[in-house]
Amino acid sequence: MKVIFAKKSKMPKKEKHPKVYIQDWLEFHPYERPAASDFFYLRVCNLVNDIILQSDHYVVNVYMEDGEQPQFACVLVAMFEDIISGAGLWNAFINKHHKLYGKYLPFYDLDEYFPDEINPQDVSVLIWYYLSLAYEGKYVLSPDSIEDVGMEVYKIFDAEWDNAPVNTRLKAFLHVPHDETDFYAIRYKMDWLILSSYLFYFNGLDCINEKIEIIERREDKTDEAEIEETLNLTKGLHDTFVIDSVPALLALRGKDWLAYVLGEDHPLHHHLLNMSNKKTGKYLYLGHDDKNLNLKHLGSGIELKVTRKSLEPASYMKKDETILLMSVVNWMGEWWFSGVLAAFPITDEILLDEVSNPINADVFSDEEKKKGFLREQYGYFMEFSQNRQLVFFNNGFDLRDFLNDFIKYYSEQEAKKRPGKSKNFKSPLLKAGKFADDVEMHNNSWFIFFNPVSGIEIAYGFNEMIPDKDNPNFDKDYDWDDAMALLTGKIYSKEFIEYLVDNYEIEGFQFPNGTSGDMLLQNLDFMLRFWKRENYYAEPHLTLV
Repeated sequence: MKVIFAKKSKMPKKEKHPKVYIQDWLEFHPYERPAASDFFYLRVCNLVNDIILQSDHYVVNVYMEDGEQPQFACVLVAMFEDIISGAGLWNAFINKHHKLYGKYLPFYDLDEYFPDEINPQDVSVLIWYYLSLAYEGKYVLSPDSIEDVGMEVYKIFDAEWDNAPVNTRLKAFLHVPHDETDFYAIRYKMDWLILSSYLFYFNGLDCINEKIEIIERREDKTDEAEIEETLNLTKGLHDTFVIDSVPALLALRGKDWLAYVLGEDHPLHHHLLNMSNKKTGKYLYLGHDDKNLNLKHLGSGIELKVTRKSLEPASYMKKDETILLMSVVNWMGEWWFSGVLAAFPITDEILLDEVSNPINADVFSDEEKKKGFLREQYGYFMEFSQNRQLVFFNNGFDLRDFLNDFIKYYSEQEAKKRPGKSKNFKSPLLKAGKFADDVEMHNNSWFIFFNPVSGIEIAYGFNEMIPDKDNPNFDKDYDWDDAMALLTGKIYSKEFIEYLVDNYEIEGFQFPNGTSGDMLLQNLDFMLRFWKRENYYAEPHLTLV
């Protein structure tokens, strides 16, 4: 994919688009009928919309289609409304950013920054964030290229500050009683926050697009049962987005954002942070008591109690005979059913498939045990590679030989360490085969990187840009723009990027056009959370890229 770098440019003005309407504005609110304050902010939206339409910024002028400007204006004004109303979304972001990095915002000089007010830097960061998400994959935007338009929008907010009304309905919606224990009440707040609020609107669009893909793939499924199955698939997807999706802003889930909106002093703050992800799988029904359904996860053998506050026993549930395909979430020490449910009788075939599949067993795996196992593998790898965490190869066949030799070495070391038990140890890999077709194996230089957090990573196509004394394929005339593809690519781990930054000087690791200096490296973790959000929190696995 070609990355187009954004910059300032004088471009012909587009034809003015009609004004922002109340329906556009309400799209970012948890209610359908406007409050009195909404008409004030609608007027401000149209002032901002005029600024956007008159902008000479390259991305705003060239990439933004007519009809997209009102949405952009609404997002910017929604932040203004949020700060005025004390709703807490933007405040949650800047406070978490401050906790992570010791400053309230990325990129900009904050010598004159007031966290309880609207600032030019707030507007510029939100503009950068919106445009970077709206056109992700088409360009990489330098934060310093949009300060002018940010200042123009800020001037509008500054002029309206004293007269701007508090939106009490918005603030009330995001209020959660201190004694709330109902998971579904919490999930309802998370749903709007992570899929419909101005900060995570694009996450909601991703959810909608994936639902559309499901429907289109199943457009030939037309009988009643098939239509119901399609609806259940979309409902399950929606629930997964609410519970498990990781948006680009700081790579935090919906439960985290609700916790930070409520604040550290709220009694539910830590309960929200400790909410589990969804545990989806096949569960054998073992019976029930007056409080819980007793279930057994077939893949791992783990038994758990699911509160009857979330799922009641039904006549179709037969003890030791019925399998429930479902998801559960741990909330405040209880397992709650979440999503959709399907039931069917157990068979030997299903049981064998569940027990023999390591992916199923991993749903309830011991993370600390996996990390310990990985630390052991890392030690063996460093011994075998002569203390090289990153190893380069002229072609894929040499890499394959190295990997097989490492597996053999690992087996031998385990046999020495555990005499008589060598058959029971877990190999880090199966025997290495071809990772690509013969042409790719032969024509490309490859590398292996041992990620201490997730395990072995294998890739090709980037050796030329890594100035290592042991890398025979380094080329100082390499196309440095492709370094951005490595930075932004979702499949290349953040740990690998951090290793490169810590050990080499790679010219392409900067925002485009060189106008921002070291701005990217100074905000590297923030950017890695943005670009690599789905895999920011690495888990042990083997990655072939």
